[in-house]
Amino acid sequence: MKIRIAGYNIDERLIKEIKEQEKASPETISAAYARISRSSKSVTELRDEAIGEVQKARRSNKNIIFDMGHSSIAEHAVFNIDIIGVSRYITETIQKSRLASFTEKSQRYVTLKDDYVIPAEIEGSPELKKEFVETCKTLFALYKNLTDKILEHYKKEGLDCSERQVKEMAKEDARYALPLATKTQMGMTINARSIEQLLRRLNGVELLEAKEISDVIHREVKAISPSLIRYVDSDSFYDSQAKLRAKLFDSSEINSQLTTGDKFKTDVKILTADAEERILAAIVFNRYPQDFEKLVEKLKSVSAEDKAKLFEELFSEMKAYHQTPREFEMVDLLVQCRVSASCFAQLKRHRMMTIIRSEYAPEQGFFIPRIIEQIGEADRFSTTLENLSEMYDRLEIVKKGLGTYALTNAHAVNVLFKTNLRELYHFSRLRSDAHAQWEIRELSQHIDIEVKKLLPNAARHLMGKDAFQSKRC
Repeated sequence: MKIRIAGYNIDERLIKEIKEQEKASPETISAAYARISRSSKSVTELRDEAIGEVQKARRSNKNIIFDMGHSSIAEHAVFNIDIIGVSRYITETIQKSRLASFTEKSQRYVTLKDDYVIPAEIEGSPELKKEFVETCKTLFALYKNLTDKILEHYKKEGLDCSERQVKEMAKEDARYALPLATKTQMGMTINARSIEQLLRRLNGVELLEAKEISDVIHREVKAISPSLIRYVDSDSFYDSQAKLRAKLFDSSEINSQLTTGDKFKTDVKILTADAEERILAAIVFNRYPQDFEKLVEKLKSVSAEDKAKLFEELFSEMKAYHQTPREFEMVDLLVQCRVSASCFAQLKRHRMMTIIRSEYAPEQGFFIPRIIEQIGEADRFSTTLENLSEMYDRLEIVKKGLGTYALTNAHAVNVLFKTNLRELYHFSRLRSDAHAQWEIRELSQHIDIEVKKLLPNAARHLMGKDAFQSKRC
């Protein structure tokens, strides 16, 4: 046996110190690995050849990835990308990439100053730009005022927390007043195949900020690895979704339905029939393969008491850091909820879920954190956010989607997400925990309760890490 580290990520400034810059391209790794399946040479020899003949490696990449269609070869080339000064709004498009890692500047831990994106679309309209800037300044002033007042309130209460924790708590709720135009930054680690998909997605957004991000990423990556990325333009396939929505429903009718009555509540459904039996059947199948549906039918005859014992035995050695077995992926759940943009910013990080959110619109309302009511600032908060509707409408006239820059972290979106039970356990451990932000914690804990009603055995240990550890002690 021989195991070697073929490469690893290092800082771009160190890479620039290499004399022969062309050989530093990650294309050589992807080209070498692409030839593994058709060559008798060792992987090390293939890598040596690719480094020695970079242009040949590039031709090989183009042939294998684009002509033969083996796109996964591009996944061997990985990039670390700094993304600085983008709006909080546009991060939602960037962070849809599933096979990528993101670490973003937290509005929970960092005190923010007046730093926001002014959409390029309004640069030629001095009056509108002036009003937009005034709107953002008003929201940042509200944010600062709320931060100070909440901090003062907590200090008077004498909470058993460090000064740093108290400041974080104040910022956690004050940030609901911040506009979605607020600038942020992130570090992104992503492979070349996912970059191509990201560029197509960004180019499918009409906003100029999205197109600028796409152009810059494309230019920088293409300069390093010209052979790995080709199809970056949005096309009619992506446009067809918008056309279909317009054909199916009248948007004003849908908005009014989603902002009344029970549509505000979190609704949880189990999509998988005989869910607990299917988990047990999959566990049996792993060792004794036979017709899966017959296994499910057989397990239906197991008494409720014996079934509970089987699951308890399965969970008996589980620790907080353990994932549930892969067999729990046999069960799918559908959740519909209404959350703030602040909460959605955390929900979207669970990219293995299938997450669909509604478009932002003032008519969908907004959330007021309880602490803002406690300090007597709810009326000012509500009035300020209600006054944003006019700015939203004026921006929407310029271009659809532009108005969202003037909305805030408090504004609501309706969300539909599908997840399997294994992924939900991960979500619950993180988001039902006492350290989680209050809104997503309440959402997660509500989902825990509802799923336990439907799956009393398989979901019995859905809970935050803190509760699970306490239960095990």
